[in-house]
Amino acid sequence: MNEGKTEHKGIEIGAGVQPVKEIGMNVSYSYAKHSYAEWKASTTDYSGKEMAAAPRQNLNARLDYTPEFLNGGLMELEWAHLGSYWTNDENTKKYKGYDLLNVRASYNMAKQWELYAKVLNLTDRAYADRVSKSGASETLYAPGQPQTFFAGVVYNWGK
Repeated sequence: MNEGKTEHKGIEIGAGVQPVKEIGMNVSYSYAKHSYAEWKASTTDYSGKEMAAAPRQNLNARLDYTPEFLNGGLMELEWAHLGSYWTNDENTKKYKGYDLLNVRASYNMAKQWELYAKVLNLTDRAYADRVSKSGASETLYAPGQPQTFFAGVVYNWGK
């Protein structure tokens, strides 16, 4: 957008607790409204409309387990939520957003070596990473990542 003004208002909160020695829980949440304070296109006035592809809500919750046998490593379950958003500037089409589960694990083998593995999109949910409008009626979907496995070894130089 080469002209006009946008307005962004929101709040972000986060909290974490460790109810017992080996269990940790963290949650972060953001709520934001992104809108065009002033934007007049050639034939349309979008002033006051929400910006396309800008979800109001994002939520991330994690449950961590850090048992001694992982030698400083952890096992983690994560829930990631992306809220709904408008897919066009007219605010007539909406994408419902998505929820994903991810898992991670790590094990510290020695002072500087770590093994890790993670599975993103654990339930292999089909979702769109981004949805937008093209032209008068065409909706474009960028597919989200399918269930994906990662594993590796990390060497930490500074330890």
